[in-house]
Amino acid sequence: MIAGNEMQNIQTRAIRQIRQVILRQSGEGGELNDACKEALRLAVHNHVYNGYAGTVYTRRMEGGGLADEDNWLTTTLRSMLGARIDIEDRTPAGDNGMINPPPDPVFYLSDIIEAGANGRRWHDPDWPGPRPYMEIGVQEGCNDGGVVDNALAHVVNDADLSGV
Repeated sequence: MIAGNEMQNIQTRAIRQIRQVILRQSGEGGELNDACKEALRLAVHNHVYNGYAGTVYTRRMEGGGLADEDNWLTTTLRSMLGARIDIEDRTPAGDNGMINPPPDPVFYLSDIIEAGANGRRWHDPDWPGPRPYMEIGVQEGCNDGGVVDNALAHVVNDADLSGV
């Protein structure tokens, strides 16, 4: 029979070990990190690219566009409680068909897609305006059955707790 204090020690060690696995899998190349990127990629396709078909430019998609992981700055912040994975989409916009583009040639396409073009118009008359996708990607990825939720379940289920 396991005494109360011993059971609490086992639980504490198990939680500590699972936390370490989560931290390890949250870093670059880890399963949780990759799942967060996949959630963003799905949100870009489902809420931006599928929102309308651009008619006056060619979408770059995974080849330099919003869905290209090379344009993302990914940072893993570790804390006593676990990890937070931040992804900032830094896809350069250029003028990309914009009438009266901003004077600074370096601004991010995600800012325009998320919030709108600050009174500027696109040459494309069918442009639907803002299509927020970042927060939607987080929500859909972390929902029950989402890619991040599934990855977390996989990481925890595969954690080796034999030393506990």
